[in-house]
Amino acid sequence: MMFIRVQSRSISILLALLLIATTLLAACDSGAKPTPTFTGTVKIGVAAPYTGDTADGGIQIWQGAQLAADEVNANGGILGNKIEIVTADDGASPAKAEPVANKLVSEGVVAVVGHKDSGVSIPASVIYHNAGIVQISPTSSNPLLTSRDLDTVFRVCPRDTTQGPYLAEFMVKKLNLKKIAVIQANTAYGQGLGKEFTDSATSQGVAPISVKEIQRGAKDFAATLLEIKEQSPDGIFYAGSLPEGIVILSQMKELGIKAAFVGGDTLFQPEFITQTGSAGEGAYVSSFFPNIAQSNQGSDRDWVAAYRAAFKRNPGGNSSGGYVAAMTIFEAMRSANSTDPTRIKEAMKNLNTDSLIGKIAFDQNGDLQDQRAHLHLFQVKDGQFVAANGR
Repeated sequence: MMFIRVQSRSISILLALLLIATTLLAACDSGAKPTPTFTGTVKIGVAAPYTGDTADGGIQIWQGAQLAADEVNANGGILGNKIEIVTADDGASPAKAEPVANKLVSEGVVAVVGHKDSGVSIPASVIYHNAGIVQISPTSSNPLLTSRDLDTVFRVCPRDTTQGPYLAEFMVKKLNLKKIAVIQANTAYGQGLGKEFTDSATSQGVAPISVKEIQRGAKDFAATLLEIKEQSPDGIFYAGSLPEGIVILSQMKELGIKAAFVGGDTLFQPEFITQTGSAGEGAYVSSFFPNIAQSNQGSDRDWVAAYRAAFKRNPGGNSSGGYVAAMTIFEAMRSANSTDPTRIKEAMKNLNTDSLIGKIAFDQNGDLQDQRAHLHLFQVKDGQFVAANGR
């Protein structure tokens, strides 16, 4: 009887072991991954407008950064740490820059992705610098951001000193326009890009026939456009936010202004096409990021599929910027073998890595080394953004 009891127990143990082995094999066959075990948490701030009329552009930045964090966490995190995204809504308002930056610093973030707007990034950058925290903006292009000897400031987009001349060259040499009117918003972005464009066009022998500054948030630009119409322009360059750009283009059609329209990077959003309708056909817009949503490359399609699965929408113009900015921070952590803010900063300066949007390597100011390679130009054709000027 004793032998039988021992044998029964042995059989039970063997059956249990067999069940465990079968379960593990089934998990392997199904492609399931074990849940990572983390030793700690590292906080990354993502500051952008999540409310207001440019909120979707900010939400795209957050979604891109969140997708990067989820991807990293699914593969064990960074140095055994789980990445936690801490969001902060700046409302695209310069007045909120310092309070938002102070909030993120007080919450213990070790780096910040943001801000979206130059007018917010510039004052916020001082707070982050004083705290010794890296700030990397996906979209802030005003030259002043990286021209003040703040060694914590980086960006994964070109400066307006590159974008302005690039667009001026396109209008003057490619489109062969002779009478260009400039419309710029009274913001750091609008004034910065407008100046760089005007200076470059002038140096190429085509000084703008007028430079009109508009109020951010205004809803009617008919008076300004009528003044421009009297000058018979063959081209209009726009430097400002998306909502005003949509209204301007729509009112150009209503007023019978047939000049070629070229706008800065803020217009590279799905709403520009859907809300301008037929008025948007033929318009040109620049972008800091390739049109990944329409790419045929396998890796791009995989990224788009992951984005759709996570957020139940297509990526927008800023989504890849948020993703790459976050991934750049993570790569710096790996390179430094540390999550300490000071060591992250030093590693950022020496990065040279490929990314979803191309090579990421910074100069001594925190700007991309090859900025022209990160500029793209699209024309609206049949309700889609189509590559123009060879890019």
